[in-house]
Amino acid sequence: MMIAVGLCALLSLVQCVQTPMSVMTQARKAFRPLAAQSMRSCGVGLVAVTLLVLGTAPVLSIGGVVLSQLVMMLGIWQLDRKWRRDQRGAA
Repeated sequence: MMIAVGLCALLSLVQCVQTPMSVMTQARKAFRPLAAQSMRSCGVGLVAVTLLVLGTAPVLSIGGVVLSQLVMMLGIWQLDRKWRRDQRGAA
């Protein structure tokens, strides 16, 4: 139970960090790159959760979801950094 709560708390933390960047990316109308990042994240999540369910206790499959969200967060962070760099170059 403690593992599940810890993983869910970590998932919530990642989503809290990701959400503002995601909203700003949508506000910049960067829907296509955001969708591409979402697809990458989904692929990672499917593989991670499947492997964790097959190889470990099912409760650890939440770790696959956390990994998927980390991939999404880091991808959005890269999109945000690129946009900021481009804005500095255009100014």
